[in-house]
Amino acid sequence: MRDAGIRSALIAALLAILPAGCEVLDPEDEAPQEQILFISGQDNAEDIYRINADGSGLINLTRSPGRYQSLEVTPDGRTVLFHNETDCQIWTMTPDGSNQQPLGESCARLPRVSPNGQLLAYENENAIHVMEIDGTEPRTVSQDLPPVQPSPCGETPKWSVWPFGWVSASRFAFRRHICQVGNTYYSVNADGSGLIELDFNPETAHLSPDATQVAFDRTHDWVDQRSVTVMNVDGSNRREVADDGWLPGHSWYSRNPWSPNGRQLYFWRADGHHLVDVGNSTSRHLAEPPIEAGFMGWSPQGNRMLFNVIERDQNRVIVASDLYVVNADGTGPVNLTRNATFETEAVWVP
Repeated sequence: MRDAGIRSALIAALLAILPAGCEVLDPEDEAPQEQILFISGQDNAEDIYRINADGSGLINLTRSPGRYQSLEVTPDGRTVLFHNETDCQIWTMTPDGSNQQPLGESCARLPRVSPNGQLLAYENENAIHVMEIDGTEPRTVSQDLPPVQPSPCGETPKWSVWPFGWVSASRFAFRRHICQVGNTYYSVNADGSGLIELDFNPETAHLSPDATQVAFDRTHDWVDQRSVTVMNVDGSNRREVADDGWLPGHSWYSRNPWSPNGRQLYFWRADGHHLVDVGNSTSRHLAEPPIEAGFMGWSPQGNRMLFNVIERDQNRVIVASDLYVVNADGTGPVNLTRNATFETEAVWVP
C-alpha cells in the first residue's frame, strides 16, 4: 500500500508541472497492438491488407487488385516492399498504404532487405542484383559464377538462381539450381566481390537474428531425406540440429524460422510443426496449428507465431485459407481472417 501511495504522489507531481494538454502514460499500460500485413484474394484479384494481431482493424492498403508477391518490411517498419507481377516491378509503400511507387529496375522480383535496411537484393533476368534501398546504384553480383557444363536437360544448360537472404549487412546468400544436377549455395559481397561456395543441395537458408549463423535444410544424395543444419556465416562449425526437417521458404516468400532471441528454429516434418533448440538440438512437437499450415513468421516479441491454414471441401479440394496466430508453444490458436478467399503470404510489421 505504501508503494502505491508513493506512485500516486509521483504521478500527481508530474501532472502539476506538465503543460496543459500533455498526457502522462501509465507504465502499466499495454504495449501497442502488433500488426500483420498479408496478401489476400483469388482469381488473379489480390490486395494487400493490414490487420491487428488480435484480428481487429482490417484495412485494405492497395485497393487495386493485382498480382502481388514477396511482401517485405524494412527493419524500422517504415517501408513495405512487394513485387507487382502485373508490371513486373518491385514497389514500395508506407505501412498505411500511402506513397505507392515502383522501385529500381523492371522485371525485378523476390526483394530481400539487408539487416540494416540500407540495401536491397533481388532477382532479375536469372541473376542476383543489389541496389540501394532507394532504388539507386543497381549492380549484378552473381556474374562470377563458375560456368555450367551442358546438363542432362539438353544442349543449353538450364539453370536458375534464387535469393536466400543476407548473411551480414553487406553480404548476400543465394542458390543456383542446375537442371538434374542439384543446388549450390553461394554467398557474395554487396559489390559483387568475394563469391564463395558454401554448400551443395540446400533448399533454403536463413540468417540468425544476431547475424552470426545461417540455418539451412539440405537433401542427401537425391533422396527425400533432409536435415536442418546450422553453421557460422563463414561456413565453419557446421552441425545438424534436426533430421528429416524442412525449413520455410520453398516458394516466393521466405519467412525466417529463427526465434527473435536466436535460440530456437521452427521446422516442419510429415507429422507437423516443431521447434528445435539450436544449442542442444532437442526438438518438440507443436500441437497447433493443423499439419496443413504454412509458417509465416515469429512475432517481433517472439511470443507468438503466424501460420496460413488451408481449408478443404468434402472432396479434399483446397477452397480457401486463413491466417492463424498461435502462442510460441503452439497453444491458443486464433483465426484472424475468417473469410472465403486465399491468404497467400503474410509478414509481421516490426
